[in-house]
Amino acid sequence: MNAILTLLAGGLVGAILVWWVAERNIATKYVTEERAKWREEIRELAEKIHDAILRGDFPRLRRLRRQLEMRLNPTDDEDKAILASVKDHNRDEFFKGISRMLKHDWERAKVEARFWPNWIWRVERDGKAARLERDVQVGIGILTALLLVLALCAVVAHWDSMIAWCCAGTFWVWIR
Repeated sequence: MNAILTLLAGGLVGAILVWWVAERNIATKYVTEERAKWREEIRELAEKIHDAILRGDFPRLRRLRRQLEMRLNPTDDEDKAILASVKDHNRDEFFKGISRMLKHDWERAKVEARFWPNWIWRVERDGKAARLERDVQVGIGILTALLLVLALCAVVAHWDSMIAWCCAGTFWVWIR
């Protein structure tokens, strides 16, 4: 009976890990590739907008601004500031805003490609990765639940050293 419970618990943990790795690979591959394409489109548009501002080609600038507007977040204040700088023909503010936005997206792509899942990390607009208290608590809850399942398996299989490891792991997760 103990062997069957251990086998079932091991199968469940293995299935969860396989699912998680597959999800991470899909997200990393497709989402990151699409973001890379988006960043390249933004760079190309930024160059065209810069040229249109320098040449004073305002009809072309309006068309390019519309293209940029379709690729930005209409509710984000910093994206609105980028569009306003194009409208005001302010190259310096435009490039500062575009640079911050591209850096932010690059940092976000790096965080998403990390070993730790996205629910632990968030990228703030200044480009730095920061832990979110609420998301960390969710992560701690999930990790603790997994450790408790492992501890239950250890009790069933009489693995004394495994119980100690689970207790130490649970304590480490909570104090972090």
